[in-house]
Amino acid sequence: MKQIYVDKNVRIFSGEEAKRALREKNDLSFVDEGEGVVAVPRERWEEAQYAERLHWMERGYKSIEDRNDYHESAFEDYGALQGRTFGHALEMGCGPFTNLRIIGKHCTIERCSLLDPLIGEYVSHPNCTYDRNNLYLAQRLSRKTIINMVLGRYFTPLYNSLRKRLNPTIPVAALLACPVEQMPVDQTYDLVCIINVIEHCYDTNLVFANILKVLKPGGVIVFHDRYYDHDEVLDIVQNQYDAAHPLKVDRRRIDSFLSDNFEPLFRQVTHNCSMADGIDDVIAYDELYFIGARTR
Repeated sequence: MKQIYVDKNVRIFSGEEAKRALREKNDLSFVDEGEGVVAVPRERWEEAQYAERLHWMERGYKSIEDRNDYHESAFEDYGALQGRTFGHALEMGCGPFTNLRIIGKHCTIERCSLLDPLIGEYVSHPNCTYDRNNLYLAQRLSRKTIINMVLGRYFTPLYNSLRKRLNPTIPVAALLACPVEQMPVDQTYDLVCIINVIEHCYDTNLVFANILKVLKPGGVIVFHDRYYDHDEVLDIVQNQYDAAHPLKVDRRRIDSFLSDNFEPLFRQVTHNCSMADGIDDVIAYDELYFIGARTR
């Protein structure tokens, strides 16, 4: 495995520079036998949040989406949710763009709450898809098309004015500026969406526990994340460091949580690959896409 080091400033190093950096800092000490990296100290997570903020609020300041269309395709257009009505939906780790704005095209969501530690800053992102009152669904001027990308990047005020005028909305009940691990659990939800979030957290057990605390019996979860093997994690943490993604949870831990608590409505494992900027090396990985109804 090629050695790669991505620091909190989202600078990417390889070769000898990466080797030196890995000797100084890596995630090997956080690996739990048989489970991958399921928890890290808050200091490690805070570094990840620093990188995440830099990614969206500076480097990605003109972005209009975060693989949301790709996830919709992998979930087969959220067909498992077609025709359903959800009174109150929660998206954990919503980022500036959300997946609920796409899910809401395929089912009825009467109101939503959005949670992200950085949500107080994300609402000021020029292409944020929500404000304190409404989430704007991904119809017409929200999708990742050539014309929308041009409008969003070079004609931002016009793009957002048209998007808010033309797109249907879901009322926003609350914006929750906190980690999933520290979220309020006095409110329950009919639908919980947590897509590409576990890697950004600091304690998998707390995340899973809070999902069960807030999702109603019979409620639906929409779940996605990277799908690791423990031996693969051992190899990764010794050869690669990514400041923005501290957790790497073994697939058996994820499968156990989902099978113990949910009846599958949709399940798919995809094989994906990516190439880091400036690194001549393809990184291959699996991803789990799961929709399930809570059984207990």
